[in-house]
Amino acid sequence: MLKGGDPRNNYDVLGAAIRNRLNHNQYGIKRILIVDDSKDFAHGIKEFLHKHTGIHTESTIRTNRAIAVLRMAVEHGRPFQVVISDMQMGLKNDDGLTFLGKVKRQYPEIRTILMSSTVDTTFQPCESADFRLHKDTHDMLTHLLLLIDRLAARVERVNHQPMVEGPIEELRHHA
Repeated sequence: MLKGGDPRNNYDVLGAAIRNRLNHNQYGIKRILIVDDSKDFAHGIKEFLHKHTGIHTESTIRTNRAIAVLRMAVEHGRPFQVVISDMQMGLKNDDGLTFLGKVKRQYPEIRTILMSSTVDTTFQPCESADFRLHKDTHDMLTHLLLLIDRLAARVERVNHQPMVEGPIEELRHHA
């Protein structure tokens, strides 16, 4: 399904498939929250996902603000299905791993992706993240779309066939 060459071709193909499923109410992911201390990065991912998938996406640069956003969303009947968080948030008491642990305890139905731009050999798979994604992975944005599609299958709790199987397992070993 994926095309070689220009990664934008992959974005168009994957984004169109996700958008089509969303438009036909065949997609359990309606809202995504991005948490990254880099405002520009968080905004860029937000815009990319909205443009290519049509999924409502919000972003924040602090985990304490993200917890408040999640709580308000649930209270207003508009919960997030996916949270994407950076691992290192730039503040001493603000890290993505701890944050996603809180998310999993308070909202176990939310699916999570932990992003990191550093290679940490001590970083082991964790209960806090459904998937890990290395920010410096070649064509990270295509991998992000694939992960979102895989998470949609988990949100829907049905045998939704992910668009592509291969790269997902590879991503688990590169984070």
